[in-house]
Amino acid sequence: MKYFGSSGIRGIAGRELTTELAMLAGRSAGTLYSRILIARDTRVTGDMIAKAFVAGAMASGATVYDMGIAPTPVAGYLARHFECSAVITASHNPPEYNGIKMINPDGSGFSIKQMEEIEEYIEAKNFRNPGYAFVGNLVDAEHLGEEYVHAILSRFGKIKARVAVDTGNGAAGNFTPKILRMLGCKVLAINAQHDGTFPWRPSEPDESALVTLAANVVAEHCTAGIAHDGDADRLSVIAENGAFVESDRLLALFAGSAGAGKIVVSIDASSVVEKIAGRERVERTKTGDVFVSARLKEVQGVFGGEPSGTYIFPEFSYCPDGIYAGIKLLAMLEGNKISDLIEQIPKTCVRKGSITYQKERKSEIERRLFPALKEIATDFIEIDGIKMFLADGSALVRFSGTEPKIRISAESDNSERCEKIYRCIVDVVQRCIN
Repeated sequence: MKYFGSSGIRGIAGRELTTELAMLAGRSAGTLYSRILIARDTRVTGDMIAKAFVAGAMASGATVYDMGIAPTPVAGYLARHFECSAVITASHNPPEYNGIKMINPDGSGFSIKQMEEIEEYIEAKNFRNPGYAFVGNLVDAEHLGEEYVHAILSRFGKIKARVAVDTGNGAAGNFTPKILRMLGCKVLAINAQHDGTFPWRPSEPDESALVTLAANVVAEHCTAGIAHDGDADRLSVIAENGAFVESDRLLALFAGSAGAGKIVVSIDASSVVEKIAGRERVERTKTGDVFVSARLKEVQGVFGGEPSGTYIFPEFSYCPDGIYAGIKLLAMLEGNKISDLIEQIPKTCVRKGSITYQKERKSEIERRLFPALKEIATDFIEIDGIKMFLADGSALVRFSGTEPKIRISAESDNSERCEKIYRCIVDVVQRCIN
């Protein structure tokens, strides 16, 4: 696809994602759908891109309901009242990026077929032209977020916990701390003010970004620390002892507590998921919440996720939801410590990283890279990139769907072997790039 990646249209605002492209995407969406909900995260360019999209959709005759700043899972949950939702966000990417994520009424992201349809209209410019008297309307819908709040409150009883919450100056600042307080938690809110420059930490809530949160969890004797990215479709967790909870083990914890039914995880998830949930219950799919949610619907699964911190609970919505996931975890504790629950999850050694490449050289690099990787594997699977099985371990190499990076993951029961696998793969990738 020319404009869409696995998580929608995304790029540096004003350069790759221009107002012209946003308006064309809006015109396409407005031609195909008559009632559209729109929300955005806190990025500086969010209002600009959103207004361009809205203008395009209205020009095609659609009525647009504008929530203003709201998390992706909120717009995903509320999409059930509309033909689709559009969220202006670049999720965990740096502040200069922005994007357009399209969501179905059940909360799942647009399928490849749906995204291709939007692109076809953009290319052909074959838009609906209703005439001046029948252009669409713009409706203020900021109040709709309360429905999401009450939907969560109705699913959980009181939670007695002291929680530090770092929303990273993103869209969840007005939601996660508020909901937790309404559930009975004592909340220490960090970086809860909206600021799309993300001044205090990067939008991606990885371990290095959550040093302040971890320190506060320990200093304030918190039950847990939870953190989100810019649009709150991701969750990261700090245990009561200040330790960062590895996403693979948190994914396995959710999978193990999901009850009877199929579990769907992306190809890059740790094999620990199978150890906890049982191999016969686990389905693997391409990386990207679009593919996870699609497979969940096909197999009527009970839980899905990715090691990026994306968790999907079909009981609530097919939209990845970092807010719901954080509350679900706190409700699971029942007086237990997070560190104790995590210690029950088998630990493998995982080494992850990425290598940047020139976007226009992707096809050329891919032609050289995958054959070279197959030569060093004892066995492999090609689902999303290439998953290689090696002596005493495995590795996954894939092209990111949202930015020009080749993502590398190595896994083994032995840390020394894991590092050797990782270095071997990095060397092959760098040779193919250079």
